[in-house]
Amino acid sequence: MNTLYRRLKWMRIWRGFVTLLFVLAALTPMQNQQVSADAIQPKALANSASKVPTAAKEEEPLFVDTKKVTGTVSGISKRSIGVEYEQTAGSSMEMLLPFSEGMKLDRIKSLSQLAQGDTIEVLFQQTYRKDPEGNRVILKTEAKKITFVKKKPAGLTSTGGSEE
Repeated sequence: MNTLYRRLKWMRIWRGFVTLLFVLAALTPMQNQQVSADAIQPKALANSASKVPTAAKEEEPLFVDTKKVTGTVSGISKRSIGVEYEQTAGSSMEMLLPFSEGMKLDRIKSLSQLAQGDTIEVLFQQTYRKDPEGNRVILKTEAKKITFVKKKPAGLTSTGGSEE
């Protein structure tokens, strides 16, 4: 029985190895065709193509703004937090802020201590560039620090209504 197990084990390894060889063999001609297409190009054409003027793309400067928002937690995931702020009669504004790698927590030890409806303050950074008209084009937004302010009031449900 032990030899049968060993044979089956080696057959699986051999089958995986053969499959890998077939995959590599299937990919190799595509790489060779690409290289051979470059090698076939006439030298005169290659030299003239290199002298064609191209528009140099200037690196656009990036700007970073640090902002703060205070509101209630509308949702938490592994990678981001939703903050509901600026509530008016019938509407509210909400931001979804992805976590940065070095995000800090203040007045709490972990994100699991936060619940929907808790009041928090989030310090976040927006990286942006300016388009030709001078408008901001936001490239990235990240939460840098989350400060716990207070727990949700005891008489409220997660949707904001009163419990009866």
